[in-house]
Amino acid sequence: MRTWLRQNILLLSALFLALYLASGIYYVPTDRQAVKLRLGRLLPERIQPGLQYAFPYPLEEVILLKTNEAQRLTIGGTDLDRALGVRVLTEDDSLLSGDQNLVRFRASIQYYIQDPGRYLYRSQDLPRVLEALLYRSLSRAVAIRGVDDVLTTGRIEIQNRVREDLQHEADRLALGVAVTALALEQVRPPEQVRDAFLEVANAREDRNRIVQEARGYSSELLPRTRGQAQENLQQARIYGREVVDRAQGESQHFLSLWGEYRRHPTVTTARLFLEAMEEILPRTRKVILDDAGSRQGLDLDIFAVED
Repeated sequence: MRTWLRQNILLLSALFLALYLASGIYYVPTDRQAVKLRLGRLLPERIQPGLQYAFPYPLEEVILLKTNEAQRLTIGGTDLDRALGVRVLTEDDSLLSGDQNLVRFRASIQYYIQDPGRYLYRSQDLPRVLEALLYRSLSRAVAIRGVDDVLTTGRIEIQNRVREDLQHEADRLALGVAVTALALEQVRPPEQVRDAFLEVANAREDRNRIVQEARGYSSELLPRTRGQAQENLQQARIYGREVVDRAQGESQHFLSLWGEYRRHPTVTTARLFLEAMEEILPRTRKVILDDAGSRQGLDLDIFAVED
């Protein structure tokens, strides 16, 4: 056996060397990005997906990273989150608002690997660094707002501001990640005062509902009122024109009678008297007495013929 080994030592060495060199063959999937290290130094070359070769370890080392896969971390989570597979970094979920009130929160961020080299070597524990930056940004954003604003209308603004601040800090520290989303999944008061905060929130919702209903009623009533006012104004103008026209006609009639009276006073007086009697007598009771002074008269209404 020893003789065989001495005789084939060169063959075995060549076989071992071939296997060692062949161990440098590797495959890069399309959903990953390869980072190559030569003697511990990061190479700047970009490795394309597919079958590739690198000198075997320890000369060169290849690390495959999922740059297209979103990574997620949560702060202020619970044991249930851990049971569901969510990476929870801390359970410290209390923040102090600008009016000295405590609020409890649960926040999650989603990020991608933007620069593999920086991602690997700028931080030994990147999730912890992101957690510290996120907690600091949240503390600053909440500290300048009142608790009512934090619990209600200010959440979207806080999310946007914290995400921008977190990305700015990540770029400043060259962490090699891109923060794509931040969600304040829960923002709530402490359990000891939760009922009081709920009552305040319900009162605020009732106020907003009543204001909206009043505005809706106003927007419905005003057009109808304006239309009615315009219609009344139009009718008043029409009535005014009718009264003026009638008054002008009557004045013209009076002036014509006055002219006739000045020319023929006796005839005009008699005609006016007859016209007046013609208008009055049909509406009065008429009794004829004889010249002898008999108290029994003849009532002409018995001869009235109904139409």
